[in-house]
Amino acid sequence: MNRNDVSFYIEMGSSANENMRRIINFFKEFAKTADKIQERNKELQKRINDITNELKEKSPYTNSITKCESKLRELRKEIYDSMGKGCDSFL
Repeated sequence: MNRNDVSFYIEMGSSANENMRRIINFFKEFAKTADKIQERNKELQKRINDITNELKEKSPYTNSITKCESKLRELRKEIYDSMGKGCDSFL
């Protein structure tokens, strides 16, 4: 079936009565389809907004991670300095 240059597929059987029932059911559900799509679109848009807002917030762990990385660099430097020259691959 084509409607407004958009193809819709309805599986047909061998019985004219069955096919008529399929077409009627298709049109009954067709009106609900647009509502379902719009509702799903709203849900997805809300999810996008939630994720965008979440990404804007700074993680409470960022400062802790930065401090740990800094301490790790200090410890590596201490180890490197204590090992002497020739251990460039350690850092």
